[in-house]
Amino acid sequence: MSLVDAARQARATKAKTASRVITDETLAIDRSAIPDLNLEHDNVADIVKAIGEYKSSHTAEETEHVVREWYNRYDHLMQRAADENAAIRSRQEDQRIQPREYTTDDYRQYREEMLEQARSQAQDQKLLRENGTMNGRIHSAFYKIKSDILAKYRLNYEWLKPSAQYW
Repeated sequence: MSLVDAARQARATKAKTASRVITDETLAIDRSAIPDLNLEHDNVADIVKAIGEYKSSHTAEETEHVVREWYNRYDHLMQRAADENAAIRSRQEDQRIQPREYTTDDYRQYREEMLEQARSQAQDQKLLRENGTMNGRIHSAFYKIKSDILAKYRLNYEWLKPSAQYW
């Protein structure tokens, strides 16, 4: 087979291969029946309503499965944030115990290194705050959702609470 024939065959095969077009409808298929938790604005009422709507047309097992999948996404998010905060705190503690030694006599280089260290510390503090705020919002949402779905739909999911390890 010549190179030209191989190229033609490759083009023909590529032309026959169907590609998936991503639209709002195809994305909706992949989405959970429960909306994402908005970490900036309280949308717990929307989440509770979606759980109730899902429950009305699905079995108890299916409903619990969907709620558990939704919960697991945010539980993992809290775990990652807690792990990141622990790593930052460990790094900060290491720097307090054994401060960095500067071996340069060049004042400009020393000053640049000090500024870089200050920027790094400021970034770490920002991440600690953001992770803490996010975990607090998720924590609060878990309790409110658990309480609301119990009161409105008699869904008692004991597991729907933040793990103590994040605090």
